[in-house]
Amino acid sequence: MVHMALLSGAPAAGDAPVPARRLFRKVVAGHGQGVADVFASLGSGGDSQLIAENPGRGTQAARMTVRPEDGHGHYEFYRISNQFFVVTLDCIYDAPRLEMLPGEDLIEFYVKLSGRLSLKLPGEPEDLVVNGQQLLIWAQPRGVDTSECMDPGLREYSVSLYCRPEFLRSLLARDSMTAHPLLKALDTRRSDRVWHCVRQVSPTAMHLSRCLLRNPYRDGLRLLHAEARSLELLCEILSEFSDESPTCSPVASDRNQRRLDAARRILATQFRPTPRTRDVARAVGLSESKLKQDFKQRFGITVFDYGHQCRMRHARELLLTKGLSVGEAAHAIGYRHHASFTTAFREFYGGLPSEVGGERGGQGPT
Repeated sequence: MVHMALLSGAPAAGDAPVPARRLFRKVVAGHGQGVADVFASLGSGGDSQLIAENPGRGTQAARMTVRPEDGHGHYEFYRISNQFFVVTLDCIYDAPRLEMLPGEDLIEFYVKLSGRLSLKLPGEPEDLVVNGQQLLIWAQPRGVDTSECMDPGLREYSVSLYCRPEFLRSLLARDSMTAHPLLKALDTRRSDRVWHCVRQVSPTAMHLSRCLLRNPYRDGLRLLHAEARSLELLCEILSEFSDESPTCSPVASDRNQRRLDAARRILATQFRPTPRTRDVARAVGLSESKLKQDFKQRFGITVFDYGHQCRMRHARELLLTKGLSVGEAAHAIGYRHHASFTTAFREFYGGLPSEVGGERGGQGPT
């Protein structure tokens, strides 16, 4: 029997209601539309812009930048086939986001590297909460609608693979895998309930997800790279899935998790002056060594590297969306010297910050 993990963390009954601000489905395709509708609407106007497509193969890549009044960051969309879709997210919202999810009979493999997502599932007494370094596998039947809520002020860093059950079945059957444990679990699921399984993300899956999120190519090669990495990520997830209870690494107490989330929020939102590790630790009530150890264990990245990533991404967003000069962007993220910022930016992105202005239109490296 596959282990079903239902995590606590639902908002308290007395909390203020979450404002219904939109996520990518409503932005691209409209209220009540699903993932398939999103991919059918890409590039037809609004916030999404095509990067590459091959009508003959039915493949497509597009990008949607989060509006400045909502936060900063972007989504990228890859249609590998009419039965296999990929959505990557790297952003931070300024207010809670709430969106309805119509049942489409899709299986989603949701790799959460950082951030927090809450799902309200029909028939479940509590919200299903997915935090950083967790993998959610779930199947939502047609006619069974759910809703998801994304918290503000946290860096949302995730990859979602969506596929039709028949795609997964045929893919596995092609290589004589007709009795995979995931297929067994899906065959026994109820048609009126959402099936779900939560477990820790393997190191390999984290690496592959980061490769997708930091796609180094442009145009058609960007789409080709996403296709290769997403299939590799799917293979890794399937290889880790078994019908035994998943082995999860130890997690911190709820109080410690809140402190780590607070530390991550500081790193993701405060850029000038650059927060020092000891100051972050003091602000959240942890020793510096404890923060370093637990942060790396929980999020899979060091405090320094996470803060550096957030600063570089914020600088790029400023160059892209605000039209700032290189010097202004450097100053905004705490650099005193233009040359030091240029060197760090080139090492992180592989290009000069002065080249970013030419990337407006959504086809630049992430």
